[in-house]
Amino acid sequence: MFKKLSIGLATALTFGVAGYASAADYSEPAPACKDWSGVYIGAHAGYLWGNGQADSDDDPTVDANIDPDGFIGGALIGGNFQADCLVFGIEGDVGFGDVNGDDDSVIDGATDPVGAEADIDWNGHIRARLGYSAGEIMPFIAGGLAVAGVDVDTDLGDDDNTHWGWTIGGGIDWAVSDSFVIRAEYLYDDYSSETYTIDGTDVDGDFDTHTVRAALIWNFGGL
Repeated sequence: MFKKLSIGLATALTFGVAGYASAADYSEPAPACKDWSGVYIGAHAGYLWGNGQADSDDDPTVDANIDPDGFIGGALIGGNFQADCLVFGIEGDVGFGDVNGDDDSVIDGATDPVGAEADIDWNGHIRARLGYSAGEIMPFIAGGLAVAGVDVDTDLGDDDNTHWGWTIGGGIDWAVSDSFVIRAEYLYDDYSSETYTIDGTDVDGDFDTHTVRAALIWNFGGL
C-alpha cells in the first residue's frame, strides 16, 4: 500500500513540475527589441509632385500656377541611437531628377500669352527621426529642414533660386538582415517664397511638394 502511494506521489510531482515549467516557459517576456542603432548609408528613388504659385508687386497682372512633378532619386546618410524600443536618429539626403511644370499664360490679359516653366533641379533634407523597434519592422516619423534648387524659364527671360523650407513625413523600415534595410516613406515639403527677376520685373514664387519614395539602406552599426 505504502509502495503504491509513493509511486503515485512521485508521478504527481513529476507531472506538476513539468506543468509548472511549461507554464513558466509560456509566461516568459517577449524578446528584447531589435537593435537599430548605427551609422548607415543608402540610395533612394521615388515620385514627386507639387503646387507652385507666383505673383508680382511690380506687375499685378502676373499670375502663374506651375505644378511640378516627376521622378527623383539620390543618396542618404544617417545615424540611429536607441533607448529600449525607441529609436532616435538624424538623417540627411540629396536628390536629383526630372521634375518640372509649366503654365502657358502667366500674365492676365496679355495679347500674346507669356509661358513659363519651372524645374526643380535638386532637393535635400536634414531630418530628425523617431521610430519604434517592432522586431524586424520599425515605423517612424521624421521632420526638419528642406531645401531645393529651382530654375524658372519664361518667354521673357529666366532666373534661378534656392528655396528653404520645412519637411515632415513618415514611413517604415524593414530589416531584411542585420545590416540590410528596405524603406518606404512619404514626405511633405513646404518651401518659402523667393524672388525671381524676369525681364526687370521681380516675381515672388513659392511651392510645396509631396514625395513617395523607397530606399535601400546599409547599416554599419557602431552607435
